[in-house]
Amino acid sequence: MSAVDIVQIIIGALSLLATIAVSFVIYWFQRRHEKEIERLDEERRIEEIKNEVNIFLIENEAERDYLPWCVIASSVHRHEKHTRAIYTNFCRCSAEVQKEILSQAELTITPIEGSEWVDNAINKLKEDIVKYKLATGKDAFLYDGAKYFHRGFTCFRDKVYDEYEQDKYSIPPIYKMRPLFSGDTDKINFRRYIEQYFDYILGDHDNLSKSNSAPIPPVDLIWDLKNLSGTVEEKDVCFWVIYYVLYITVNIYNRFKDIDNYFIRENSTDAEVETFEDQYYEALLWLYATYIYQPSKERKE
Repeated sequence: MSAVDIVQIIIGALSLLATIAVSFVIYWFQRRHEKEIERLDEERRIEEIKNEVNIFLIENEAERDYLPWCVIASSVHRHEKHTRAIYTNFCRCSAEVQKEILSQAELTITPIEGSEWVDNAINKLKEDIVKYKLATGKDAFLYDGAKYFHRGFTCFRDKVYDEYEQDKYSIPPIYKMRPLFSGDTDKINFRRYIEQYFDYILGDHDNLSKSNSAPIPPVDLIWDLKNLSGTVEEKDVCFWVIYYVLYITVNIYNRFKDIDNYFIRENSTDAEVETFEDQYYEALLWLYATYIYQPSKERKE
């Protein structure tokens, strides 16, 4: 090989290296430029989310306490026009915006994807109703996919749900009562009856009002006293089904789940039930907390 050939080989190699080096430099500058554009786009996107969140919180300040129920609304009826404005407004938001809204509101609940969990929770509730003998029948009037529970929303969402008017102190207590004041009634309401029935079924048989007879299961008692198998309006049936689903679930959560599950405490607000829609979503929130939500190992104290 001549010297000229060697020089040409060296020149070719150097040319190739130069080409590679130039290509790499061009690629590096292009990637740097692309990353800068991506960074700016991401900053712009985050800023847009923050602005959207700020607008949402300002415009819905009056109903801010209903945010935990908004999560349920978005999960099970995202495309419905709700009676309460904040439910509809929250459903319009993307999951990212919803998550940031909840974070800004200092809640730990996050958006729930899909609604399949509802049937799972209802089925687990029905198992507990059998386990704790809360109704004589196995379906506890939650047949046909808990139709009366769900019709409380689909048929009567905008109707007033007045628990205190409906659930008056009219039931003899399971346990002997000692009045605190001279004017106290010797009767209890259904909510208190459900609590006392759990005490009884879990083994507290002291100080019973009628020690010779077992108390009537609460679902049966509600059904019989309110004549829900008779000629009452469907709205009344839906009222009481939502009612006992809620308070049975509340008892199960407080008695068996709350030790390791702070979900309800972390997401409690001063929201007040005014309509069937509100009570339906509150009941679903408790069902979610009791049967679906899995607390992380690192708990917030």
